[in-house]
Amino acid sequence: MGIFFALIASFAISDYWFGSFLKSHMTGFGSATTDSISFFISHSIGLLSLLAAITTVAVFLRSFIDADKVRKHMEKVSSIKGHGIAAGIGMATPFCSCSAVPVFTGFIRGGVPVSQAISFLVASPLVNEIAVIMLATTVGWSIAGAYAAMGFAIAVGAGVALRKFAKPSLTGIILVGITFNILF
Repeated sequence: MGIFFALIASFAISDYWFGSFLKSHMTGFGSATTDSISFFISHSIGLLSLLAAITTVAVFLRSFIDADKVRKHMEKVSSIKGHGIAAGIGMATPFCSCSAVPVFTGFIRGGVPVSQAISFLVASPLVNEIAVIMLATTVGWSIAGAYAAMGFAIAVGAGVALRKFAKPSLTGIILVGITFNILF
């Protein structure tokens, strides 16, 4: 847990303090150049820290989830219902696309069908709680709700289309073996 909190602290420090620190100590550049360089460095450190923290949590949580139970449950549900569950989980998670990828790979390693994992991967960054709330406060809840519903429909549609039109070998359940920390 200490690593997680250190990574979150690193994110907060780099995102809120380090950029200003860099700007104040960079000389010899124009204002726009200084802003660009400090933004790039501070946000790169912050995003890498956030990605590492979310990956740490995903690995920690994965240790409590029985992959066989998840796979068996997702095999039992119908195609549309399974994609709806995956898209719903994607909508409920506050991940951007960079942090949804480790969760996506966890689904794949856990044996969830690829098309359902794709529904999660599309919904997670597309329908973000923060974006929906910001949209609602700007233009109203009806448009924010329509945005969330369309994002959900797009995610489910993407997964169903992948399952229906892609080669069966690409959309089946993939069990990945790990030997000597090398994926094969």
